Amino acid sequence: MSENVRKKWVQAMHKIAYPVISNAANGTLHDTLPLNPKEKERGVGYLEAIGRTVNGLAPWLELDEKEITDSEERELQREYRDLVRKAMANAADPDSTDYCVWNKSDTYLLQDQPIVDAAFYASAILKAPRELWQMQPQKAKDDILKAFSRVLLMRPSRCNWLMFTATIEACRYMLTGIGDSMRIDYALSMHYDWYKGDGMYGDGDKFVMNYYNSYVIQPMLEEVSRVAAEIVADEKFRQRSMEALQRYCEILEHMIAPDGSFPFLGRSITYRMGAFHALSHAALIDALPQSLPANQVRCALTKVIDKTMSAPGMFDENGFLTKGLYGKQEQLAERYINCGSVYLTTFIFLPLGLSPEHLFWSGEDVKTTWEKVWSGEDVVRDISLESRLKESGKLI
Repeated sequence: MSENVRKKWVQAMHKIAYPVISNAANGTLHDTLPLNPKEKERGVGYLEAIGRTVNGLAPWLELDEKEITDSEERELQREYRDLVRKAMANAADPDSTDYCVWNKSDTYLLQDQPIVDAAFYASAILKAPRELWQMQPQKAKDDILKAFSRVLLMRPSRCNWLMFTATIEACRYMLTGIGDSMRIDYALSMHYDWYKGDGMYGDGDKFVMNYYNSYVIQPMLEEVSRVAAEIVADEKFRQRSMEALQRYCEILEHMIAPDGSFPFLGRSITYRMGAFHALSHAALIDALPQSLPANQVRCALTKVIDKTMSAPGMFDENGFLTKGLYGKQEQLAERYINCGSVYLTTFIFLPLGLSPEHLFWSGEDVKTTWEKVWSGEDVVRDISLESRLKESGKLI
């Protein structure tokens, strides 16, 4: 594999992330993030932009710089480590001009957006505890824990939102040794009940065809059940989440067309490349199924990045992301989508946390599943997860 592919990923990540991170580090995000008057009044867009962007960058920030062979990437990583720590500190510092809304009124049992993005912020710390926690000054650590406490006064909706409070609690547990195991256990057990088959969960009781299994559910189920394993009583949650994640990764990879496009399905489609969060997450933790070699996943995800980044109108005149899937398509955005929301697209970049020597990066270019099948190659048939487990004598 040419080093140019990893360089292309780094350049794409930098182009997307820099306007958010540089302004948040300098305390100017509130002045520059393009929000309309209603979005500014609501105030949650800033934490959305920061929480989502840093979560996508976190594994790359945590990667030992000695493993990075390209000198330009190494220098950029050093710059970003400092900027991201400052951005995260400012977001939690009540005296900062970029202090974010964590709980606007400190209302108990309120359901509001900060639950979501505090969880993405917490997930970044889970992925990069050395760079995004240990290297922070004590004041920043204190502010972050206070911010989490304010968020946890609120309650999540009975849907994928359960994973957000569970993620924050898992992060608090990792950082302090104290976490609400009931919140975590409840989130995991409800998703265990909401499993619909063949690697997919309902978003609550009902199944809806969208990318929320990838945006949120599958990566967070795996992460929380792993990080908080000591305070979660039932190992079945971990087993289920891994089996489902691996099958869902197959489904996601099979959906990537040779030109990098993918099916236009469901709400929040303006998260763009974030539709492949679960696939990138599995690659990062070396949990891809045997049917998907890491270098094949790299080839598939690179096609998605190339296609998405080629769209005119993806960025505004100041370099911030617009609302859309392929360029600027504002009619695709639900009422809850603002400029900060769409930075979930950075989640595709999680495999940058893998060493350039890892098979994901070092393996040769190969065809994606779509390309193999539609070029006439005789591939192994695709069967459901439950059928496989039945054939092997295992039950899910």
